[in-house]
Amino acid sequence: MAKSFFSETGEWSGPIPAGGYKCAIMSIERGKTSEQAQTPGAKKYTAALKVIEPKKHAGSALFDTFTIGNEDDPKAQLQETWASSAGAKKLKRLLKRAGVPAVDGDDEEWMDAAQGQEVCAHVTKERDENGQVRNRINGNYFKENDDDFVGVGESLEAEGGRSSRGNAKANGKAQHSAARPARRQPVEDDEEEGPPQRRAKPDDEEEEAPKARPAKQAKADDDDEEEEKAPPKRTAAKGARAAKKSDDDDDDED
Repeated sequence: MAKSFFSETGEWSGPIPAGGYKCAIMSIERGKTSEQAQTPGAKKYTAALKVIEPKKHAGSALFDTFTIGNEDDPKAQLQETWASSAGAKKLKRLLKRAGVPAVDGDDEEWMDAAQGQEVCAHVTKERDENGQVRNRINGNYFKENDDDFVGVGESLEAEGGRSSRGNAKANGKAQHSAARPARRQPVEDDEEEGPPQRRAKPDDEEEEAPKARPAKQAKADDDDEEEEKAPPKRTAAKGARAAKKSDDDDDDED
């Protein structure tokens, strides 16, 4: 018979939500990449961590892999291999944020010194090549008071690894921008402002402007109009002859 201990064992709940966590380094072990890897047999290190905060996810296991070797130097025996390796830079970040000196020489020294040290991490959720959802850290390690750390217990977007707190701040800026009135756009050259233009009439509604008359013709026309209005003038001689003729007619009648 073998003993079992379920009283202190938590129930498996799948990958933890993407967010900020405080972790303890359980171990860092040396190894090699698999035969199916992009660079088979390359030197790598695997860090095993355990979540300690927030409490509701305490005890959850996390893993991060740091590949150092490459095709030209699979065993990572050259200094330039470490200097150009992204995996080596991420591993150094883990050690530095955990307060462990990243010393040259024997790797057993810093591997042992890292065990039990605390470090904060941004944990994401991603699908692996088999479609399984898994947690990833991918070198995103912090001290708890780092400005770029989202905070213990703060959530992250699964895809971009951005904080919800940062999104809220961005949304606030967007709302502030929307509240401001839109700036007046400059008027284009063919839309210059000015007094309202009178609507042009269609061709069939245009009024023909009166034609100007020549000055001489206008004066002659005006004289004709005056003569028609004024009564004919009688001269003094004609009046005398008419009066005499009237008297002679009266004498003949007598």
